[in-house]
Amino acid sequence: MQLLNRSLPLALVLAAGASCVSTNTAAWNAYENGNYTAAMDRWMPLAEAGDADAQFLVGLMYDNGQGVLIDDRTAAQWYMQAASQGHPAALNNLGLLHYRGDGVGQSFRMAAEYYSHAAELGFDKAQNNLAVMFLYGRGVEQDSSQARDLFAQAADQGHVGAQERLGEMYLEGIGGASDPGTGAEWMQLAAKGGSTSAQYRLGRLYMEGEGVPTSHRLALKWFEEAADQGHAESQYLAGVMFSEGYGVNADDERAAEFFGSAADQGYVAAKANLGRMHLEGRGVVQNDTQAAQLLYAAALEGDAQAQYDLGLMLAKGRGVDQDLKRAVELIRNAAESGLPVAQIKLGHFYEQGTHVWKDVSKAYVWYRMAQSNGSEAGKQELQRLVEGLSEYEIERGEKLFIQESK
Repeated sequence: MQLLNRSLPLALVLAAGASCVSTNTAAWNAYENGNYTAAMDRWMPLAEAGDADAQFLVGLMYDNGQGVLIDDRTAAQWYMQAASQGHPAALNNLGLLHYRGDGVGQSFRMAAEYYSHAAELGFDKAQNNLAVMFLYGRGVEQDSSQARDLFAQAADQGHVGAQERLGEMYLEGIGGASDPGTGAEWMQLAAKGGSTSAQYRLGRLYMEGEGVPTSHRLALKWFEEAADQGHAESQYLAGVMFSEGYGVNADDERAAEFFGSAADQGYVAAKANLGRMHLEGRGVVQNDTQAAQLLYAAALEGDAQAQYDLGLMLAKGRGVDQDLKRAVELIRNAAESGLPVAQIKLGHFYEQGTHVWKDVSKAYVWYRMAQSNGSEAGKQELQRLVEGLSEYEIERGEKLFIQESK
């Protein structure tokens, strides 16, 4: 099971030095204005004279290729000089170089040691990075409780990533007792700090009432925050909420805008929903061709509703050339994926002999499937069908249903 929705390397980030206030102001001005050569010319003499902040910054510039060619080995040498003087950011970045094996031998153990030294000095990024190492057992013995404590130390200092991970650990009960209320509080801090994934997660918490009171209005607020930063699933969910009127007055045009943004990023369900909106002319100009294109794209990626809708279009030749064989294939795929409306439609095909050989026992199977998936319409169709079937046809249908259900 994936404990946190985040890969390990993404948690290990370069730290722009927090303790560099003693270095030359002119050099800082040059650096911030992008004049890296001038900054290097001012910092290098200070670094050679033993100034730890300057040593760290020279290392950082070699690390990032600012004013010089990227040179991980030279970066490591300068970081090492600053680290020997207890410079926390240099210790942290040495940890990252050892984790990746850039300019030094790759070693999770050495990475953890450097993070540990910087963490003891109160450096929040190192506390966060070391926490990730404990969480996954990289370079140290796996210890979720220790990871939680370290995330808490970094989170208390305002580290947004640590706040988000700590929130997730409280929500999931990782490294200690589950506490959804506290988890939601940390997630909210991370969301307010600008974390897109935390904004999305907080929206889901408000939708589901986990650790917070259920509120569609607040769920939508956070989905919109994340959507504005390009988070595709949040764009999709905001579209759903505007389409259905959850937490807001229904607004098909706004829904179509959000679905369009998510569809542009390849989000399958958004393509399917936008396709249906073009099919029906809701929030967008009615356009069968555009609808077919979007539904086709979603159907190819396995969206059952899109397969069903496109199947109906192919059966009627609406927006596409009529293709009855392909129509049945798509509707069957959707039915086999468990979509009740497709199961009922396939049942109609078999009952009436439309586009397939007539077989009332197979019609029984698909109505029964829809009923088993909670469809009231499927239940009614099955009851209607059974009234006209023989005992043999019902018995055969039940056997086929058992086989299909395995």
